Amino acid sequence: MSTLTSTTLDCGMPLIVECMPNVRSAAISWSIPAGSATEPAHLEGLSAMWAELLLRGARELNSRQHA
Repeated sequence: MSTLTSTTLDCGMPLIVECMPNVRSAAISWSIPAGSATEPAHLEGLSAMWAELLLRGARELNSRQHA
C-alpha cells in the first residue's frame, strides 16, 4: 500500500509525494493556477496563446525572439 507525504518547500510551493515501493518508475504532476479564469482583463487571450505555443511549438523562433 502506498503512503502520501506532504510538505511545503522554502519557496512556498506544496509538495506531495506518494511512495510506491513496488513501482520502478516516477511520475510528476505540476498544477498551477493559470488559464483564462485567472487572466487579468488587460491580458485576455494570453493563456490561450501560450497553450498554442506549447502544443504546436514555436518553429524557428528562439527564446529571445519570444521575449
